[in-house]
Amino acid sequence: KPTCRCALGFTGPLCEKRVCDGYCLNGGTCDMTLGNQPVCHCLAEYTGERCLH
Repeated sequence: KPTCRCALGFTGPLCEKRVCDGYCLNGGTCDMTLGNQPVCHCLAEYTGERCLH
C-alpha cells in the first residue's frame, strides 16, 4: 500500500491535516521545527508546551 511523505507542517494519511491546526491554546501561535514537530509561541500571560498555563 502506498504511503504519503508529507511536506513540512502537514500530516495524515493523505497529508491533508495541518499539524498546527488547533495545537496552541490561548492565542498562541504555532511554528514547525525541521523535524515536523509543532512548537508554540505563547502570549505573555501563558506558558507551557501548548500555552495552557
